[in-house]
Amino acid sequence: FYPALLTYDSVSYVLHVTTGPWVDNHSVLYDSLVWLSLHATGGLAALTFAQTTAMSAALAYAVAAFRRIGVPGRWTAVAAVTVVALPPPASFTIYVWKDVPFVICSFLVVPTPAHLLSLRESSGWPADRRVNLLIAALGLELLGICLFRLNGFTVVSVAAVVLVAALVAEADLDYLRRLHDAVGGALAGGADREGARAAGLAVEPPRAGEDAEMRAANVDAQLAELLPAES
Repeated sequence: FYPALLTYDSVSYVLHVTTGPWVDNHSVLYDSLVWLSLHATGGLAALTFAQTTAMSAALAYAVAAFRRIGVPGRWTAVAAVTVVALPPPASFTIYVWKDVPFVICSFLVVPTPAHLLSLRESSGWPADRRVNLLIAALGLELLGICLFRLNGFTVVSVAAVVLVAALVAEADLDYLRRLHDAVGGALAGGADREGARAAGLAVEPPRAGEDAEMRAANVDAQLAELLPAES
């Protein structure tokens, strides 16, 4: 297992950066990492050590990110330890292979949005510096997917659709939670249906192309689900 596990592709990478020529039928970025490891340390151990460190950090980050959105840390920790203990993923990490950083980048596309969504609970979260950093990190992860595999753009296209759908769904759920809390608070305070409607309007976020009448109709539709029908 030391300094690395090799495949036919691994030999091709080494030949690319030692005897040449450099070609683009494999990841040029990964060839560059192979070249850097060979020229900086004289071997491939530094590259596989970096891959192992990156995979370990990604698993630890996933545990922390999912804990922030309410997933019990002990369960995600057990999952992470299981992945490390299983021979296939453990040995995969020390291959000199472009698919290793590709998988790490693809994996990170899951916990990064989870961390981003967890910040929505804080006030003024769009202006939070951490939001910008996480968006930049997500962009780098998607870029890595594209650069480590020639067909990575297909994965990025699918991931982009899923991420947008998840963010929209989370925004709707967040609104419904706030609407439910506002209406429940109004009713607990002795307000009538009109008072609950006013409370609902107070938390309804403005939407593009929506006038006041459409906004009120949207709140009324939600109230119809939350409140019993008037006799």
